[in-house]
Amino acid sequence: RTLKTANKVAVAAEKISEIFRDENKVAYKEAQLILMATVFALFRPFRECLDTALDAHRPLLNAGKTGFGLGAGMSYAYMYLNAGLPLNSPLLEPKIILFGEASSRLQMRTFIVTFDAYRQMLLNLRKQTKGSTELKGDVFDEDAFLRTIDGPARTMSLRDTSALRLFLSFIFWDEECMIKMLEILSKFTDPDMSV
Repeated sequence: RTLKTANKVAVAAEKISEIFRDENKVAYKEAQLILMATVFALFRPFRECLDTALDAHRPLLNAGKTGFGLGAGMSYAYMYLNAGLPLNSPLLEPKIILFGEASSRLQMRTFIVTFDAYRQMLLNLRKQTKGSTELKGDVFDEDAFLRTIDGPARTMSLRDTSALRLFLSFIFWDEECMIKMLEILSKFTDPDMSV
């Protein structure tokens, strides 16, 4: 019931945000991104969310809203994966590289990690070798990276890499990895959330 109510409120907010579409494009893109990432992704097909995320990326970065702009890139990456679209598409990896380069330029380390880990996941899917559920390879080494950070940055990075590894564990049917990743990710769930 709570999520259904949230969806109704989000649809109303989406309509209200149309007021800003022409006169304040940044506020409009930010509102659309927040609605997509927090509510609409739960109710709409992931393909429908892709354009919202991609369209918000550049205007938000240009307006100095780096967290939101890079978050839009991250949302695009996850929505693309969730939509089940081809992983060898030019709509994916070149954009992930651009998002990662923007993260580097802006010195946003947690985003750099997310995009590098995502690219490593893509490489693992293409190579399919022993250890394909580990994020260790040409682009990213999860263990080496996690040893260099602590505190909230480590926690967030572990959450993000564990989600990618959980995905890989289902693809390669690695039950041991599934259990380990689910245990890690269970610390990030909200037991009060109901559909």
